[in-house]
Amino acid sequence: MYPNLQLSREEFQVAHRIERYFKSDNMTFQDKIFNARLIAQHELEAQYFGNEEERRRILEFKGILDSLMYKVQLNPDFRLIPAAAQNRIGQEQAQNYTHYKSALHQGNAG
Repeated sequence: MYPNLQLSREEFQVAHRIERYFKSDNMTFQDKIFNARLIAQHELEAQYFGNEEERRRILEFKGILDSLMYKVQLNPDFRLIPAAAQNRIGQEQAQNYTHYKSALHQGNAG
C-alpha cells in the first residue's frame, strides 16, 4: 500500500505558498509544484540572485519542492496536501497569537 507520508513544517509552508501564488483552479497541485520548480531552476541557471544567501535560499526552496513532488507522486491523496497546509498554517498562527496574548498578559501582570 502507500506509506503514510509526513510533511515537514517547511513542506507545509511551501505548499501553502505555492497554493497562494498559483491561484488557477485549472492547475493541479502537482502542476503548481512543477511550475514553481521551473521558476526556481531558471533563477538559479540565469543567476537571478543578488548574493550567496539568496542563492542558498533558492536552492533550499527548490529542494523542498523536489521533496514535495516526490511525496505527491507517491501518494494518491496528494490533492489533500494544500488543504492540510492551510489548516496547519492556521493552527500555527492561532497558537502564536495565543502565546503572544499570554506573554502580553504576563508582562502586564508583573
